[in-house]
Amino acid sequence: MDKQQWKTISRIFDLALTMPVNRRTTYIRQLCAGDPALQKEIDTLLKSMEESEGLLEQHLENNKVLLEDFVSHLETDPPHSDASLEGRTIDQWKLTDLLGHGGMGSVYKAERVSSDIRQIGAVKIMHRSLKTPDNVQRFKLEQQILAGLNHPNIANRIDGGVSEDGLPYLVMEYVEGKPIREYCDDHQLPVQQRLRLFSQVCQAVQFAHKNLIVHRDLKPENIMVTNQGHVKILDFGIAKLLDPDLYEFLAVETQQNMGLMSLEYAAPEQTLGEPVTTSTDLYALGLLLYELLAGVHPFVFKDKSYQSVIRIIREEFPSSPSRKLQHLSDPDLLSEIAASRSIRSSELIKTLKGDLDAIILKALRKEPDERYDTIGELLLDIDAFLQKKPVRARSDSIRYRTNKFCRRHKTGIVAAITFLITLGTIVTYFGLRLAEERDIAQQEAQKAQQAKNFMLDIFEVNNPAIVQFENEGIEAGKLLAKGIKVAEEKLSDQPDIYIEVLQELGFTLTGLNAFKEAQEAYNKALQKSLQHNGLIHPQTSQLYRHLADFNNKDGKLDTAEVLINQAISIDKRVYGEFHSELAKDYHIYGKILRNTGDYLDAKKYLQKAERLYLESGQETSTSRFVNLFDLGMTLTNLGDYDKAETLLLRVLKREQKLYKEPHIHIAATKQQLGNLYKARGNHQKAESFLLEALDMQRTLLGDTHSFHIGLLQDLTGVELAQNKLESAEKYAKEAVRISRELYGEDNTSTLRSLDAMALVKTKKGLIEEAKPIYRKVIRKKRQLFGNDSASLAVALYNYGLLLHENSEHEEALPLFREVIEIDKKSLGKQSPDVAVDLNKLAALQRDMGNFAEAETSFVKAQVIFEEKFPDDHYRTAEFWVDYGRLKLHQQEFKTARDFLEKGLRIFTKRFGDHDERTNEAARYLKRAEAKLTSRR
Repeated sequence: MDKQQWKTISRIFDLALTMPVNRRTTYIRQLCAGDPALQKEIDTLLKSMEESEGLLEQHLENNKVLLEDFVSHLETDPPHSDASLEGRTIDQWKLTDLLGHGGMGSVYKAERVSSDIRQIGAVKIMHRSLKTPDNVQRFKLEQQILAGLNHPNIANRIDGGVSEDGLPYLVMEYVEGKPIREYCDDHQLPVQQRLRLFSQVCQAVQFAHKNLIVHRDLKPENIMVTNQGHVKILDFGIAKLLDPDLYEFLAVETQQNMGLMSLEYAAPEQTLGEPVTTSTDLYALGLLLYELLAGVHPFVFKDKSYQSVIRIIREEFPSSPSRKLQHLSDPDLLSEIAASRSIRSSELIKTLKGDLDAIILKALRKEPDERYDTIGELLLDIDAFLQKKPVRARSDSIRYRTNKFCRRHKTGIVAAITFLITLGTIVTYFGLRLAEERDIAQQEAQKAQQAKNFMLDIFEVNNPAIVQFENEGIEAGKLLAKGIKVAEEKLSDQPDIYIEVLQELGFTLTGLNAFKEAQEAYNKALQKSLQHNGLIHPQTSQLYRHLADFNNKDGKLDTAEVLINQAISIDKRVYGEFHSELAKDYHIYGKILRNTGDYLDAKKYLQKAERLYLESGQETSTSRFVNLFDLGMTLTNLGDYDKAETLLLRVLKREQKLYKEPHIHIAATKQQLGNLYKARGNHQKAESFLLEALDMQRTLLGDTHSFHIGLLQDLTGVELAQNKLESAEKYAKEAVRISRELYGEDNTSTLRSLDAMALVKTKKGLIEEAKPIYRKVIRKKRQLFGNDSASLAVALYNYGLLLHENSEHEEALPLFREVIEIDKKSLGKQSPDVAVDLNKLAALQRDMGNFAEAETSFVKAQVIFEEKFPDDHYRTAEFWVDYGRLKLHQQEFKTARDFLEKGLRIFTKRFGDHDERTNEAARYLKRAEAKLTSRR
């Protein structure tokens, strides 16, 4: 089918879909009069659409605009209403030769006629038939964009304006040269020279991205190479502003589904009408690099219907360039492609195989988040290849393939681990072959790499941090731990593979809560990287970051902080101050600081990570949104509930758009929103979010899973706050049951669940039942974690509160003193938790009548509150109310009134007039005011 036939069928077919069903046949017959073959094609297309459930509606809803736009972009002749403008003079430019047609205008070679200096330019003038307000605005926007992009590899704007008959025009630098693909083939450039030219393209696009502009139409025809070998990028006519406030022409940027693209070089997200980002240009660059090196497009669109083309772009994974060439059906074409690269066919395939395949396929991932984070990272890999250094895309492709494997096989995966012994034998076999047959070392190394990748597919399949799957057996961690021994025995002489295997094992074992084995894997990988790569190396830095995150999750916060600072130091030397790798480092550091209770510094580092994610073009990346999630948690800790809510709702909206519910990430965000609303005192809304999260997790993971435990503990707290004691007890019991079933009695999770149960008993007035639970938890935590554990401090604190509230002050006093000492050691003397501890100790001392000691404790607490807490935090309110009550006892009624007023204002703002805390503060304030009145 030729292009004109395709266009005719497409137009009739798309218009027919807009007609009522009972009128379609007549309508089609009229349009196809005299051409039964055409009518048959249309009828066949309609039948296939109607037989595919849901596709008709989807087409009508999503693809009509795209189809019309694609047809318009296929036009090769100017609109019939526009005569050629050759020979005409527009302002000071005489149009001499027609250079070509674009989607919105024609381009002419032109000569400036009103100047003594001879100047040649390329004049782009809008088609009269396309003169609409939106198109005029877009044309003006292109002028503004080019005026702000002064780069040697971007065609400069020279002039612009509006012709006498009202058509906008733009004068650009005239580029004497050829499209990049044609230039490379005509000059028979080898692969290395093509890569250097491609690097020029990347640098220009990177410059545009730094200026917050996405080209979104990068195709060979828009990338010229001058006769001197310099790249020039043309046509920013459909560029997108990442910052809509950058220029005044905002209206054209608010339309997400404009369908502005060249379909052959469109990214999957463009065909879906999703927001375009810098990652869209990365995809187009991947297509360009594929063609420059392999000589063919990764997909076959010839003779395909529009629907088939869209499906291919969205769903079909491209073959690697080397594989594509190996399977070309035309040997003459392969010889021609190789000759134009000054190389033999076999050598070209060999050159592409491995690193270049991995680089290109990473740029061509369907999911924007899975591509390179920035063009800078793509450039680093190309430079590494040219310098014969390892490329990062190779190691990244392992986890990517693993994730895909996991999503395809959600059940029955654990059984695959039994292949470890077989795989160990395979790796051993290839290792021996490497030793015995040096002349085929490269071929066998590739086989060993494939065996290693399959091992990693198995190793990672049970990680709940990556993929949702049915609860399939806790023994997976023990089985996977055998992989450490296999790697130690079989891969120690292959350091690159050894490091990757151990790193992936550490990641997987962490997700399975096999912390001891995970730490062993990470430490061995780091030791090998330090030996093989040295300290200042990206892989060494990455391992320090992974170990920092691991130690953070394992509660070893001091160690985690040392490790992440090492990663930051290395990455600054490797990448500079403003790279996305540093954003990842700052994100981990922020999480560590939050866990130490240093919320203000945590906020600072998480905000630094956010700025770097944006500056490096990762505004839609998963990493950035995970960072926003953690920033939302930290702002909740700080009592900045409005900003926290805004961030968490933004994360939730993004996840609901990206994933189909139910999804584990959506459940986690809803859980955090529930905790936010709990902190705000909106317990009903908190309960709703937490229940939705729990239902989602049960659907995904079954009734007994470790992820449920924290949610059940959160729900226990929310129900207690609403005085729903029976449901609180139900959730606490379930948390205890799951914890015991999964981990046994002597486990942090089980002890935390028992702690929640003791809170329920206390609230129900069953004090004598709660006490032995607390004593058991404290005893077990001392045995398991020692006397300086932060986890022990939590149990001591809760038991101390119970004793205080029941007037058992002498027993409570040593508990609070111990809590303070533990928190000072583990979190630092100025930790916010220490301030809360001191406040509770002071309140206890006050109620014991030890007013002087209470005053000292309140003053110490005040210093930390003023430094670490916002003025309107609910903990600050608790402090002022407790301190005000001491002043009542000391008969300092004016000071008491001032303190109590501060606390009441915060409680009222945060929790409303009817909250128990608000009412209590109001009662004490009335007492202070009454005392002041009686004195007068």
